[in-house]
Amino acid sequence: MGLFLWINQDFGRTLKGMKYSRRYVRSSWWRRRIHPVFLISSLAAGVLIGALLALGVPSVWFASALWWVVWAAWLVLLFWRRQRWCVVAIVIVGSMIGYSRGVAELTSWVHAENYGATVVQLEGIVREDPEQGSGSEIRLRVGQVKIDGTSYGGVYWVTTTPESGVVVERSDKIVATGKLSSGFGTYAASMFRANVIELHKMAQFDPMLEARNAFSRAIRSVMPDPEAALGVGYLLGQKRALPPEFEEALLATGLTHVVVASGYNFTILV
Repeated sequence: MGLFLWINQDFGRTLKGMKYSRRYVRSSWWRRRIHPVFLISSLAAGVLIGALLALGVPSVWFASALWWVVWAAWLVLLFWRRQRWCVVAIVIVGSMIGYSRGVAELTSWVHAENYGATVVQLEGIVREDPEQGSGSEIRLRVGQVKIDGTSYGGVYWVTTTPESGVVVERSDKIVATGKLSSGFGTYAASMFRANVIELHKMAQFDPMLEARNAFSRAIRSVMPDPEAALGVGYLLGQKRALPPEFEEALLATGLTHVVVASGYNFTILV
């Protein structure tokens, strides 16, 4: 009888030990350290998820800059621990970072419908090289915008026909008047057929822009269009410098993608 009780107690201790062992194995699996690249990838995925959520369900409650202190503290902790459970936590933190950034950007955009059909004054900086439209029309991407003196975030699509001899370049500051329309794609708003009343060449030093423009002018001085435009597109990525008729020909043949600065196109050129 005593032997039976001893065997029963020993078997019970064995089962209890196995149960705790399985529990330890499961907990130890989550606590294993991982390479930082998994955390970085999880953070990027979380930011993307949060940005998409901001487009669908924006809430200004998360737009406060104080949240960035909280997310930064969590990131320091998670990258320091660097365990498997941190992957789940860092996706959540990344989602909140993307959501906060997306909401902050969206809330800074102008609501074009508030201005109706009235003519407004738009002031901003040309962010990219002007794109040649049909005829003498040029298309501008304008940032750091003020509308009737009020600052707004986002990038704005502006089309205009400047006066003869006036050359609009990247980094120029423009003041234009026109009717504000709703944006499209990633543009906060648009202004078609704007009247540019002021154009200021910014005094800021941009050595890369100056070097690129000088190289472009040198190519055009020894080579006629559209060959020069195509060469500038290949070497500098200035697709917006193409003549309208040449760009239409590229569109018709589906070859606009080749006029970019890329390693593959350099290979073809060489």
